[in-house]
Amino acid sequence: QVLQGQAPCREVVQQLQATRGAQNTGIPDSGTAADCQARAKLPMTRLNQINDALLEKLAGLMRPQELWWGREVKLLDGTSVSMEDTPANAQVYAYATGQKPGCGFPLLYMVGMFSLGSGAWLGYATSPKHRHDLALSVDLVRKHVRPGDVVVADRAYCAYWMLALGQGWKDKVITWEKPPQRLSAQRRGICRPAPGSLPCGSCAAS
Repeated sequence: QVLQGQAPCREVVQQLQATRGAQNTGIPDSGTAADCQARAKLPMTRLNQINDALLEKLAGLMRPQELWWGREVKLLDGTSVSMEDTPANAQVYAYATGQKPGCGFPLLYMVGMFSLGSGAWLGYATSPKHRHDLALSVDLVRKHVRPGDVVVADRAYCAYWMLALGQGWKDKVITWEKPPQRLSAQRRGICRPAPGSLPCGSCAAS
């Protein structure tokens, strides 16, 4: 289903039947219940291990022309997903700001990161309540952004404390002075150990 893109369970069973038929082995029943039940039993820890192994494999297959000046480009952005409108979900997930009571759908807020070179979905973070994209992306940046990478994001991510996560990065051209304004508890935990200024990378375009 993953490789076919939005393929229904029926398509999975038909492909399995075709494969078994070509091998002259027993052809399974056309029902989809067994496939769906087996898929539901797959442990998330194992799926995450498979995902991490695929990401590592894809990263090793990238060609020089898929990099930008020898650097991997990673895309970071946020969105929201409509959840099923049930009383249980209404107790957990938030609604859009300004939504009238009894209208609309509960929302799951999330941020995701892609590799522009390999096209791989590197990871995501979610929240049942409305949180700024910047706050949601901290763990993604820590896990998936390495020295030398280029991160493409909109202005929502332009913050001193986000840049402070990459103090070990070596590209240093210009300096950003530490802002004096008050920060949330999460941001204070990152910014307090940060220096009074941060060297930043820059590039020129003609």
